[in-house]
Amino acid sequence: MFSRAVFIVIVSFFSGLAMVLCTSPVQAAGIGVAPHKMEVEVLPSGSVSRSIKVINDSEEDLIYRAYIEKEDLSEWFSISPQEFTLGPGRYQEVKLGISPDGKASGEYKTDVCIVGLVHNSELRIGCGVKVPVIIHVLPAGLQGRIAVSLPGNLSFASLLVIIGFIAAPSVVVLYYKKRRKKIDA
Repeated sequence: MFSRAVFIVIVSFFSGLAMVLCTSPVQAAGIGVAPHKMEVEVLPSGSVSRSIKVINDSEEDLIYRAYIEKEDLSEWFSISPQEFTLGPGRYQEVKLGISPDGKASGEYKTDVCIVGLVHNSELRIGCGVKVPVIIHVLPAGLQGRIAVSLPGNLSFASLLVIIGFIAAPSVVVLYYKKRRKKIDA
Protein backbone atom coordinates (compact mmCIF):
# COMPACT_ATOMS: atom_id res chain seq x y z
CA MET A 1 0.00 0.00 0.00
CA PHE A 2 1.04 3.57 -0.63
CA SER A 3 1.99 5.68 2.28
CA ARG A 4 0.23 8.98 2.74
CA ALA A 5 3.38 11.02 1.83
CA VAL A 6 3.87 9.11 -1.46
CA PHE A 7 0.21 9.66 -2.34
CA ILE A 8 0.51 13.45 -1.72
CA VAL A 9 3.67 13.66 -3.85
CA ILE A 10 2.03 11.80 -6.77
CA VAL A 11 -1.15 13.91 -6.63
CA SER A 12 0.88 17.13 -6.42
CA PHE A 13 3.03 16.10 -9.41
CA PHE A 14 0.08 15.29 -11.64
CA SER A 15 -1.83 18.41 -10.54
CA GLY A 16 1.14 20.59 -11.46
CA LEU A 17 1.59 18.77 -14.77
CA ALA A 18 -2.11 19.27 -15.60
CA MET A 19 -1.86 23.00 -14.83
CA VAL A 20 1.15 23.39 -17.13
CA LEU A 21 -0.39 21.42 -20.01
CA CYS A 22 -3.92 22.83 -19.79
CA THR A 23 -3.22 26.56 -19.54
CA SER A 24 -2.37 28.72 -22.53
CA PRO A 25 0.75 30.86 -22.35
CA VAL A 26 0.23 34.55 -21.58
CA GLN A 27 2.63 37.22 -22.73
CA ALA A 28 3.19 39.86 -20.07
CA ALA A 29 3.44 43.52 -20.97
CA GLY A 30 6.85 45.18 -20.75
CA ILE A 31 7.36 48.34 -18.79
CA GLY A 32 10.35 50.38 -17.71
CA VAL A 33 10.45 53.58 -15.64
CA ALA A 34 12.99 56.18 -14.61
CA PRO A 35 13.54 57.24 -11.88
CA HIS A 36 12.91 54.14 -9.80
CA LYS A 37 12.04 56.20 -6.70
CA MET A 38 11.34 59.83 -5.93
CA GLU A 39 11.90 62.06 -2.89
CA VAL A 40 10.61 65.64 -2.80
CA GLU A 41 10.48 68.57 -0.38
CA VAL A 42 7.58 70.99 -0.46
CA LEU A 43 6.05 73.67 1.74
CA PRO A 44 2.44 73.34 2.95
CA SER A 45 0.13 74.72 0.24
CA GLY A 46 3.19 74.83 -2.06
CA SER A 47 3.82 72.67 -5.08
CA VAL A 48 6.62 70.85 -6.88
CA SER A 49 6.77 69.22 -10.30
CA ARG A 50 8.54 66.02 -11.26
CA SER A 51 8.33 63.57 -14.13
CA ILE A 52 8.63 59.84 -14.69
CA LYS A 53 9.84 58.43 -18.00
CA VAL A 54 7.77 55.38 -18.98
CA ILE A 55 9.32 53.04 -21.58
CA ASN A 56 7.55 50.29 -23.55
CA ASP A 57 9.99 47.35 -23.33
CA SER A 58 7.62 44.94 -25.09
CA GLU A 59 7.25 44.08 -28.76
CA GLU A 60 3.67 45.37 -29.12
CA ASP A 61 1.58 48.47 -28.51
CA LEU A 62 0.56 48.88 -24.87
CA ILE A 63 -1.94 51.08 -23.08
CA TYR A 64 -0.49 52.63 -19.91
CA ARG A 65 -2.35 54.01 -16.90
CA ALA A 66 -0.80 56.07 -14.09
CA TYR A 67 -2.39 56.59 -10.68
CA ILE A 68 -1.54 57.17 -6.99
CA GLU A 69 -1.80 54.12 -4.76
CA LYS A 70 -2.91 55.82 -1.51
CA GLU A 71 -6.29 57.38 -2.15
CA ASP A 72 -5.99 59.76 0.81
CA LEU A 73 -2.91 61.36 -0.83
CA SER A 74 -4.23 61.25 -4.40
CA GLU A 75 -5.78 64.73 -3.96
CA TRP A 76 -2.24 66.11 -3.64
CA PHE A 77 -1.24 64.82 -7.09
CA SER A 78 -1.95 65.85 -10.63
CA ILE A 79 -0.84 63.34 -13.28
CA SER A 80 -0.58 64.16 -16.97
CA PRO A 81 -1.24 62.08 -18.99
CA GLN A 82 -3.08 59.53 -16.85
CA GLU A 83 -3.56 57.17 -19.79
CA PHE A 84 -1.60 56.84 -23.04
CA THR A 85 -0.57 54.30 -25.68
CA LEU A 86 3.05 53.53 -26.58
CA GLY A 87 4.50 51.53 -29.44
CA PRO A 88 7.40 49.10 -28.94
CA GLY A 89 10.58 50.85 -27.77
CA ARG A 90 8.82 54.22 -27.37
CA TYR A 91 8.67 56.35 -24.22
CA GLN A 92 6.45 58.99 -22.62
CA GLU A 93 7.15 61.56 -19.91
CA VAL A 94 4.44 61.47 -17.24
CA LYS A 95 4.32 64.78 -15.38
CA LEU A 96 3.50 64.83 -11.67
CA GLY A 97 2.40 67.88 -9.74
CA ILE A 98 2.55 67.50 -5.96
CA SER A 99 0.64 70.06 -3.84
CA PRO A 100 0.01 69.12 -0.19
CA ASP A 101 -2.77 70.84 1.71
CA GLY A 102 -1.98 73.71 4.08
CA LYS A 103 -2.37 71.58 7.23
CA ALA A 104 0.17 68.95 6.21
CA SER A 105 3.60 68.60 7.84
CA GLY A 106 6.12 65.81 8.15
CA GLU A 107 6.85 62.84 5.92
CA TYR A 108 4.33 61.07 3.69
CA LYS A 109 4.82 57.96 1.54
CA THR A 110 2.89 56.60 -1.41
CA ASP A 111 3.53 54.94 -4.76
CA VAL A 112 2.92 56.13 -8.29
CA CYS A 113 1.58 53.03 -10.05
CA ILE A 114 2.18 52.63 -13.78
CA VAL A 115 0.29 49.73 -15.36
CA GLY A 116 0.86 48.53 -18.93
CA LEU A 117 -2.01 46.64 -20.60
CA VAL A 118 -1.95 44.65 -23.85
CA HIS A 119 -3.77 46.80 -26.41
CA ASN A 120 -6.14 44.29 -28.03
CA SER A 121 -6.54 41.74 -25.26
CA GLU A 122 -10.03 40.78 -24.07
CA LEU A 123 -8.51 39.67 -20.77
CA ARG A 124 -6.80 43.07 -20.19
CA ILE A 125 -3.51 41.29 -19.50
CA GLY A 126 -0.63 43.42 -18.31
CA CYS A 127 1.81 44.24 -15.58
CA GLY A 128 2.88 47.29 -13.64
CA VAL A 129 5.50 48.96 -11.52
CA LYS A 130 5.33 51.09 -8.41
CA VAL A 131 7.55 54.13 -8.07
CA PRO A 132 7.92 54.93 -4.34
CA VAL A 133 7.40 58.62 -3.56
CA ILE A 134 8.48 60.19 -0.26
CA ILE A 135 7.12 63.68 0.34
CA HIS A 136 8.73 65.87 3.00
CA VAL A 137 6.31 68.67 3.86
CA LEU A 138 8.54 71.32 5.44
CA PRO A 139 7.51 73.63 8.26
CA ALA A 140 6.34 77.02 6.97
CA GLY A 141 9.27 79.36 6.28
CA LEU A 142 11.82 76.63 5.59
CA GLN A 143 13.18 75.66 2.23
CA GLY A 144 15.52 72.98 0.96
CA ARG A 145 17.71 70.79 3.11
CA ILE A 146 17.93 73.49 5.81
CA ALA A 147 14.76 72.02 7.34
CA VAL A 148 16.42 68.69 8.00
CA SER A 149 19.34 70.27 9.87
CA LEU A 150 17.39 72.70 12.07
CA PRO A 151 16.68 71.56 15.62
CA GLY A 152 13.12 71.44 16.93
CA ASN A 153 10.72 74.13 15.78
CA LEU A 154 13.36 76.72 14.85
CA SER A 155 11.99 78.82 11.99
CA PHE A 156 13.99 80.18 9.07
CA ALA A 157 13.47 83.75 10.35
CA SER A 158 14.86 82.73 13.75
CA LEU A 159 17.89 81.24 12.03
CA LEU A 160 18.50 84.54 10.21
CA VAL A 161 18.26 86.48 13.49
CA ILE A 162 20.81 84.17 15.12
CA ILE A 163 23.20 84.57 12.16
CA GLY A 164 22.67 88.36 12.33
CA PHE A 165 23.62 88.44 16.04
CA ILE A 166 26.82 86.57 15.24
CA ALA A 167 27.71 88.42 12.03
CA ALA A 168 26.94 92.01 13.11
CA PRO A 169 29.51 92.24 15.94
CA SER A 170 32.13 90.60 13.71
CA VAL A 171 31.59 93.21 10.99
CA VAL A 172 31.81 96.05 13.57
CA VAL A 173 35.08 94.68 15.01
CA LEU A 174 36.62 94.32 11.52
CA TYR A 175 35.54 97.87 10.61
CA TYR A 176 37.17 99.39 13.70
CA LYS A 177 40.37 97.34 13.25
CA LYS A 178 40.68 98.57 9.67
CA ARG A 179 39.97 102.17 10.70
CA ARG A 180 42.55 102.01 13.51
CA LYS A 181 45.21 100.73 11.05
CA LYS A 182 44.54 103.77 8.83
CA ILE A 183 44.86 106.15 11.80
CA ASP A 184 48.12 104.53 13.01
CA ALA A 185 49.66 104.62 9.52
